[in-house]
Amino acid sequence: EGVSELADAYPLECNFDALNGVSFTKGCYMGQENTARQHFRGAVRKRVVPFAFSGASVDIGAPVINDKGETVGDVIAVEQDRGLMRARMKFIREALATNGVVATNGVALDVSVPTWWP
Repeated sequence: EGVSELADAYPLECNFDALNGVSFTKGCYMGQENTARQHFRGAVRKRVVPFAFSGASVDIGAPVINDKGETVGDVIAVEQDRGLMRARMKFIREALATNGVVATNGVALDVSVPTWWP
């Protein structure tokens, strides 16, 4: 994924911290103050998370809807029957606690996270 999907995303939203792609000891890099603030306050509000689906297609840019009908994120990439969404952490935790199934445009998305995910 690249600039078109993640142009306005912070490094921690893209899980760079879990992949050792961000230093919290080295200073003077672009976005260092915001990145450090998010990390040390534990205030990463959104993250990129993988999902799987079957049946109908899922469109890039489609809103991700929770069971209350609220938009909690959006689909940023799709390849065959898998994709990535950027969604609120609170929503991701709730989805994982309830079997990880959410929806976009009537298609069920099975949210799962890798073992290294923060």
